[in-house]
Amino acid sequence: MPEQERNVPVAWSRRFRGGRPEQPVLSREQIVRTARKLLDEEGLEGLSMRRLGARLESGATSVYWYVANKEELLDLAMDEALAEVAIPEPTGDWRADLRALLGGLRAMMSAHPWTTRLYHSRPLFGQHALRYAEAQLCLLRSAGFAGDELDGAFNMVVDYVRGSVDAAGPQRSRPHSRSGRVSDRMTLEASLQDAANPYPALRGYREHIRCHDRECLLQQRFDFGLRVLLDGLSARLRDGATA
Repeated sequence: MPEQERNVPVAWSRRFRGGRPEQPVLSREQIVRTARKLLDEEGLEGLSMRRLGARLESGATSVYWYVANKEELLDLAMDEALAEVAIPEPTGDWRADLRALLGGLRAMMSAHPWTTRLYHSRPLFGQHALRYAEAQLCLLRSAGFAGDELDGAFNMVVDYVRGSVDAAGPQRSRPHSRSGRVSDRMTLEASLQDAANPYPALRGYREHIRCHDRECLLQQRFDFGLRVLLDGLSARLRDGATA
């Protein structure tokens, strides 16, 4: 069947012919792995076929022999990132299992912040994306969600994870800018504390969060929000909203 007639996008059905004799021999795995590293370092704006070719020391032309365009490359990179999310063995406790699954998704997105902008922005057909979606849907269905309620719950919990990662900001600074970013953050925190002094409630809140390690604070916020979210979903099940 011609590629244009397939139901599955070309990225997942392309047959790779290998490198041409006059060009360095590459592989799709090598290209995707290098693209992911570049995305981790520079973000979506920093990835181009030209820069990727330079990183591979082969030129953009060689990359196009294996990957049709940047969009196809992003699809492949996104799916490889989703391979890092472990699918927990079901325990019969859908809330606990879903917390574990979403915790893995958060860890992956925190390690690769560029994925938050790609997830749900375009259809994901890779085996790891489908595996993850199936696991999440099965957990929600086992809880009792169906139809529109299943759709709402499925998207809401992922949007919460994405939003929490985006709100937390970059989890890692580039080596050349790490000290500058830490200094800027400390200066900003001091300025915010001074600005909050005339406001007792805000001042107390700022003093409280200053006592927490940043990573611990972010984890606590994520856990709290997820508990509240799952409480709401559980309440809908008890109220018969999915019937």
